[in-house]
Amino acid sequence: MKKIKLSTNISCIKASLANALGNKIEAIDILKNYTGADHISLLWYDDIEKSLIDKLHTERVPIKFLQSSTKSMLSEAYKSKTPYNSTHLHYEAHYNVAIDNPYKLDISAQLIMPLFAQEQLVGIIRFSKSRYTFPLTVLQNLQQIESSLTDIFSQEIDARVAQLNESFFSVDAEQIYGGLDIIRRESKQLSRNTHNPEVRKLIQKIDESVKNICNYIRFNVGEIEEMGESKQNLHILIADDVHMNVKILHAMLSTEKRDIKFSFAYDGTEALKKINSAKQNNKPVDILYLDHYMPGKLGLEVAQLIREAEQLYPNHKTTIVSITNDPSAIESQRHLFDYHIEKPFSKASITSLMEKVTIK
Repeated sequence: MKKIKLSTNISCIKASLANALGNKIEAIDILKNYTGADHISLLWYDDIEKSLIDKLHTERVPIKFLQSSTKSMLSEAYKSKTPYNSTHLHYEAHYNVAIDNPYKLDISAQLIMPLFAQEQLVGIIRFSKSRYTFPLTVLQNLQQIESSLTDIFSQEIDARVAQLNESFFSVDAEQIYGGLDIIRRESKQLSRNTHNPEVRKLIQKIDESVKNICNYIRFNVGEIEEMGESKQNLHILIADDVHMNVKILHAMLSTEKRDIKFSFAYDGTEALKKINSAKQNNKPVDILYLDHYMPGKLGLEVAQLIREAEQLYPNHKTTIVSITNDPSAIESQRHLFDYHIEKPFSKASITSLMEKVTIK
């Protein structure tokens, strides 16, 4: 491609990104304004974990899924080492939504920018729009600032954000409660308009969310994970590719007055391996909390394989709880699941479900 002379706009964006080095949130805001994207994921490549990791949203994509023949824009961009968008890939029934589009924006409006330093992958930026597609000029301009985009991945995230990701439940409670007080005051202002049914619903949702946040920050995951394995008589596997969802669900279940052994999986293939390994060790999984959109295998595929195995070996049945936020995704195969709970999780829904569960 013939190199286009940098315009004033290009110079400004490069300077802005240089000033934002080390501040991932600011860099994302700059790129949103520059490209018109509704959502941007910065996916760091971790050579130790062999995964792409979004440190802000704790999203994780194992590199093995990009090296496979999966129909995925991320995969094709990684293998070709060039930008990739919807003009390169036709929509297919088995399109890998879990990898390319976890936020359920329009699949036709994705732009994937792989970034390399000395031929080594340092990261990938995924641009998404809720409507329409990116004009060609956006891609051309991004290619002109490729070095600035690569520089983003040479810096670590802000210390505060890193601290939140490393120990979500150890956040400054005083600061969080201060923020919640502001939300409560705003909610009180809204309550003056309760004659409107939509406002009443909104206030109820705000109250529930504030209560759930208060529950979250009372947990100490470090202490929970150090609990011994003695007297454990219930085996729960949590399978979700979003690490924060796993942490929150783990914390809520750990307050149940039961002796529980926990296992975790972050993609569909890993979930099946954990299920099979547990059976071989005579400690089968009793309850599986299963997300739908995961790399490797979708939740439906995992559930189908588990039920097929149970027909051959009916001595133990795993209770499968769907935790997808898209109930329509399991509508046609609802018989595979025993229960369904929505995200964001609430302590009340977890407690209610656990009271219903009977282990067979």
